[in-house]
Amino acid sequence: MMRGKKGLVELDVAIIGAGVSGLYTGWRLKTDSKTQNLKTAIFEMSARVGGRLYTIRMHGVENVPVELGGMRFMAHQKLVEKVIETFNLEVKTFPMGKPETNLFYLRGKRFTEADWEKNKFKHPFNVKIANKGKTPDELFQTLVDNVLAGPKNKDILRGEKLKHHPGRTFTRKQWDKIKSKLVYEGGPDHGNRLENIGFWNLIRNEISSEGYELLAQAGGYYSNTLNWNAAEALPYVVGDFAGPVQYKTLTEGFDQIARKLYGGYHNTDPNTPYHKVHTQTKLQKIETNTRNRRRYQLTLLDGTSNENFQVYADKIVLAMPRRSLELIAGGIQVGSQDQWETLQKGFRDNIRCVIGEPSFKLLMAFDTPWWKKVKVPRTSKKIENGRAITDMAMRQCYYFGTQKDPGTGNENGVMLASYNDMRTVAFWKPLENIGNPSEGNQFFKLFEPAYRRQNPSEDPKDYEQAPQRMVHHALDQLGDLHNFQVPTPIDTAYFNWNDDPYGGGYHAWKANYNVASMMRKMRHNPVGSEAIYVCGEAYSDQQGWVEGALCIAEKILIDNFGTTALVPGYYLGR
Repeated sequence: MMRGKKGLVELDVAIIGAGVSGLYTGWRLKTDSKTQNLKTAIFEMSARVGGRLYTIRMHGVENVPVELGGMRFMAHQKLVEKVIETFNLEVKTFPMGKPETNLFYLRGKRFTEADWEKNKFKHPFNVKIANKGKTPDELFQTLVDNVLAGPKNKDILRGEKLKHHPGRTFTRKQWDKIKSKLVYEGGPDHGNRLENIGFWNLIRNEISSEGYELLAQAGGYYSNTLNWNAAEALPYVVGDFAGPVQYKTLTEGFDQIARKLYGGYHNTDPNTPYHKVHTQTKLQKIETNTRNRRRYQLTLLDGTSNENFQVYADKIVLAMPRRSLELIAGGIQVGSQDQWETLQKGFRDNIRCVIGEPSFKLLMAFDTPWWKKVKVPRTSKKIENGRAITDMAMRQCYYFGTQKDPGTGNENGVMLASYNDMRTVAFWKPLENIGNPSEGNQFFKLFEPAYRRQNPSEDPKDYEQAPQRMVHHALDQLGDLHNFQVPTPIDTAYFNWNDDPYGGGYHAWKANYNVASMMRKMRHNPVGSEAIYVCGEAYSDQQGWVEGALCIAEKILIDNFGTTALVPGYYLGR
């Protein structure tokens, strides 16, 4: 570590957070010709790097990397592609399955994705006659088409030399030209700009309450229909998760992005103090420095020794999501006490412009890929991969892959048994508490994986087993979804991204904010005129995506450090 070594605690840039945006910021500062001589270091509170990218390999299916965190990207996301290309990472298609075998189980009715396209198909939602035969993607597109067809919005498009064609969308750059100008011309919100309207409000006005339920339940994500900034929601719902989007991932696991950035940044030479990632190191305080020439004094806690130490830096990059920023806000004490109290309040107000969206994942490995035996309605085809959607608390499952067991010769399988967000995360929370120690925690016994049952002395894996009752609830819902007796898993893992310091798996902009203005504020001056910058997906316009984190970091680097663009000519956003 750096503390206690004379002359080794002064930095040009201190980066707080070793998630993707923090690692990318450090790597770019180290490797760009204009900034390679800067003295930098990254400080990470946890014992691992990667933030919300978290790949594991489960017992019995070690050859199949599975994701507790982010798991895919899209071909048009050029910064992610450039990082992948730079480190020669192998890319593969993220399997979304076939419409004929992708199951839905909604309001007690079991059907497939392909059924939506059938003329006589009746889904269990009482929507308007004009919307009866539409899939969730088509209904989202109808919403966008209707809003853009308003007379005032046509004038706005004409002023930007744009023309909307129903069923199609704009480029990201084109959307950014019009988002803050668009208005809604119907219902109680008539005449208001979309950025001042909640998306749930807009859906209810334009599609109906029952249409809202269809979109929320059948879309798979409650976060998509959250009452967030409607202007930001429109391009999101017809771009990121709609229609024939092609998703990609990495053969060796999606957190290879973070691992390679770490390897490209972290200096293993013990005699060199700079360009290092210091894990288990928690930021305690940022103060105006009066001891040497550097602008700030940072007090950090070494988690291994439980001792505080100081680092001095001229600039600080907070590569952190909203909840993490809230946790450190009280420690930002720059200027006089009167000044820092005012700056703290302003900082807290700024970081509240986004919503942290709860997200939960539960993985299970089995000694058989049982889903291949499931009888799918109205087809003889079997489930190979892809996903299923339900309105039960498990919400979605994904079938990830199989591997032959070298001991038995049987085929093992692994799946994302539950991928849920927003209100359904609360269903699982009482099942994961550690319990009452005075009662021996008997209500919260962890699932015992097969490898520990066979050999109790074997070391546990580097991920957390799910509580046994949680597993039972998930198996019960998987059985209802597939109309199948699901076997006991051989291994489990789970992660609740709503817990501190994450505060959610992803984020969304609140209504009643000018997003372009807030994005600039968070990048350049979230704490008054201080040289403190915030990056990460939370305050991007590609929330929930690694690309959003990289675009914000790239703009901070170009604007505040003068780095050369990693992808020349690529549009980074507002």
